[in-house]
Amino acid sequence: MTEQRAQADDRAVIVSTDGHISPLLSEMREYCPHEHLEAYDEFAAMRDAIREMTLTMVREIPGGAYPEILDTLDAAYHSRIEPRIPEMDRDGIAAEILFQGSTNFEPLPFGANFAGARNEGADLAAEGQHIYNAWLADAVSVAPDRFLALAQVPMWDIPAAVREVEWAAEAGFAGINFPAPRPELLHYDDPAWEPFWSACAANDMLLASHSGGAADPADLNEFWYFQFEGGGAANRRALYRMIFGGVFHRHPTLRVMFTEQPGDWWRETMSEYDSVYLQYPQLRDPDKPYYCPNRPSEYCASNVLIGASFLAPFEAHRAIDEGYARNVCWGRDFPHPEGTWKPHGAGEEPTTHLQLRYVFSEVEPGIVRDMVGGNVIRECNLDGDLLAKVAEQIDAPTYAALGVPIDAIPENAGIFSFRTVGAWG
Repeated sequence: MTEQRAQADDRAVIVSTDGHISPLLSEMREYCPHEHLEAYDEFAAMRDAIREMTLTMVREIPGGAYPEILDTLDAAYHSRIEPRIPEMDRDGIAAEILFQGSTNFEPLPFGANFAGARNEGADLAAEGQHIYNAWLADAVSVAPDRFLALAQVPMWDIPAAVREVEWAAEAGFAGINFPAPRPELLHYDDPAWEPFWSACAANDMLLASHSGGAADPADLNEFWYFQFEGGGAANRRALYRMIFGGVFHRHPTLRVMFTEQPGDWWRETMSEYDSVYLQYPQLRDPDKPYYCPNRPSEYCASNVLIGASFLAPFEAHRAIDEGYARNVCWGRDFPHPEGTWKPHGAGEEPTTHLQLRYVFSEVEPGIVRDMVGGNVIRECNLDGDLLAKVAEQIDAPTYAALGVPIDAIPENAGIFSFRTVGAWG
């Protein structure tokens, strides 16, 4: 993107770092190899039971956000790309990162998460991930400049993970869905991961870690525990292993984004990491395998992005005041009901626009430009000039429009989209 001063009447180039999609098992079946079709159909026959297990937990989310959408679980925008594009246009979104996992609660083939790493289903789980990736590569091809696809990768098998990273890069993916540490995975400072880091860096693949990945829903009997164990510091445990393991020193172009992890965690985390670092001079010994010559806060400034789903005003101002605004990347959490997106009628201002005004009405346009899209464009090497043309075509709001304070928080807004205090309030 051509670097120039943002003007008030410029269209905002908005890149959401938090979108979700879950194709139906029936839509992915054609990507399943013939030798696995019988197993695929057996798994698909259990689909309703799998979804009901998830729904039992999410019905406990406060505010009634999820029960209100249970009648539209199979809405097309949860599972298909084409219907999402008009929704993006209405919200003024030029491009969006896509994580797997929408609110139709459609499972990946063969339960393709970490369940496969615990039993004899590992090979089928990896196959299920590739089936999803192959489907997604075709799906986003209808508008490749507007979607940053993230690949599912079999992290329990590092050589297989490297092969999938290389396949995904060749297929045009922007990065991988990077899981939080789990018992079945090697710690991220283990030397065995070096081929994986090298593959991601060589192929310019963003490591995107979404809140929720640190917890196993099967081990949680109440949803509020998921708030602690699925997000926050628990979900960022990869970061200190990568820093103190020298990953960013050896791979200075590697980027990791922590998405949907709100709150004022950056300052305290930098202080904690730096204070630990200063206690151990052996970390600065070039003869040690975990050589880490710079302070952790320096690596975070250059290699870590905050996927700031439903960013709050106090978080934006904290980032500006404390000098990490260039690490903040706004997201709308589409189509999850806790995010900024809501259906609206003709002539109504989109809730996403109201949320952006709520956050940025007192922020100067240049910083708004960075936080709503410029930081992602820069760090992911996107074509900013092309996306600026998209913003013009879809009549995205101007920076001047985003500078107008809202009159009141809208009714029926997403439960986290207009926060006033703390990480979740």
